[in-house]
This record gives sequence, C-alpha cells and structure tokens, in this order.
Amino acid sequence: MVATISPSLLSNLRGRKAVSLERQVRICAGAMVAIGAALGAVAPAPWNMAGLGLAGFVGAGLVFAGITDTCGMAILIARMPWNQSSPGKGSIACTTALLTAIACSLATQAMAAEHTKDSLDTVKTAVAATQAVIIDVREPQEWDQGHVVGAALLPLSELEKGLSQAELAKIIPRDKTVYLHCLAGGRCLDAADILTRQGFEVRALKPGYPALVKAGFPTTKGR
Repeated sequence: MVATISPSLLSNLRGRKAVSLERQVRICAGAMVAIGAALGAVAPAPWNMAGLGLAGFVGAGLVFAGITDTCGMAILIARMPWNQSSPGKGSIACTTALLTAIACSLATQAMAAEHTKDSLDTVKTAVAATQAVIIDVREPQEWDQGHVVGAALLPLSELEKGLSQAELAKIIPRDKTVYLHCLAGGRCLDAADILTRQGFEVRALKPGYPALVKAGFPTTKGR
C-alpha cells in the first residue's frame, strides 16, 4: 500500500533555510523531464526513445499524484539521508549532486559509441572501391600474428596515452569511411569514443578479426 505524503511532511524543511520536500520533488521531476527531452532530441537510438519514455513516465506520475494526492517520488526523496532528522543546510546540495550524477550517467551512456549496422559485405565492397579504410586497434603483437591486408594499425593503448591531431591525421583519412575493428568488438568502441571526441567520424565493427577472416577479407602476417 502506497502512503500519502502529508502537508506537514511536505513542509518539513521550511524555516530551516533548506529546500522543502515539495521543492525537491519539483526540481527532481523537472530535471528528469528536461533530461528525457534532451535525450529524445539529440541522442541516437535507442537512447532517444528511452529519453522520451522517461519524460512521459514522469509526466504520467505527476498526473497520478495530482489525482490521488499520492506522490511516489516524494516518498522516495523523503527517505533520502539528507531528509531525515536534522537535515540542516545540505539538502539542496545533496539533491543537486544526486540529479547531476543521474544526468551525467544518462548523458555518458547516450553519447557512447555504438557498433555500425554496416554488414561485412558492405565494408568489403567499400574497401575494394577505395571508398573506405579499415583501422585495426589491436596491439602490435596481435597485428603481427595476422591482420587484414591494407588495414592500418592504431593500437587502443596508444590512443589512450593521447595522440595529437597531426599524428592521427597521418593514419585516419577524413575523405573516406573509416571502420575500426579489434578482436571481438569491444576495444573498437573505446577507440571510437576517443576518436569521436577528437572530431573524427568513425564506425566501430562488432565482428572481430576472426569474423573478418571468415568473411573472406585478405590477411597477412608480420609488419
């Protein structure tokens, strides 16, 4: 059974130079709707739909609270440590910190790189037509054991150390489609995140090197 927040509880912080529970609910609900709308507007699928769903869920919850005089968000926020006995002046800072952490987490996940939907046949055709290049982000020892003919080596470890725009420009062309691959599709996502922040447009391949070999990409060994 869901309890109803009483008017006295909604005002439990007033007069203490802190944010009342009612205002905390407004801040939290407003922030969640704003974050959801922003994700819906700028984030790639499926995060855009998740953002719209978040905004819609909060809106429906507010309608329910208005009709039933029962606010689940207020109940949850009331149980937070800063809203217990002697809340003091830190409630607004705690609420702001919580909302900031939620917003940063959602934004980070929304902006994270995703695997391209381009098939390996599409990649092979584009590479053969010199319209695309393949960048191998594995380590040099893996490269020596076998790599795709014509691919360029750009180890993730080197990217994480930091390379200048000039150094990257020698490896990554800006006039061609750039595909990143690794052993199993994980490291190329990390590499794509780094390169995207550097202003490069790249596409991470989910199939790893064994899948490329199986798909018929020509390979060789050594440097």
